[in-house]
Amino acid sequence: MAEARRKHPMKSFEWVYGMGCNWVDVTTGIMYYIQEYKEAKDRGETPNGIRTSTGEYVSEYKMKELMEDPEPDPRYAPETPAEHRRNRK
Repeated sequence: MAEARRKHPMKSFEWVYGMGCNWVDVTTGIMYYIQEYKEAKDRGETPNGIRTSTGEYVSEYKMKELMEDPEPDPRYAPETPAEHRRNRK
């Protein structure tokens, strides 16, 4: 039987930064201009941080925290293999 792949948490900031895209926090409606930040870093500049649509700047560390996925709700967690076998009957 094939061995199951291990799941790793997705690193959203690294993914968006690598693509050079902007990101919108849908809960607050604030856009974060990661594309500008990446382009400035690629040119060798040291930007103040990641600019937001409100005109403020956010550090890269804070951005990683904002983009972190929340812990899954245990009420909706997938079944364990034992529960699956028991529920199939």
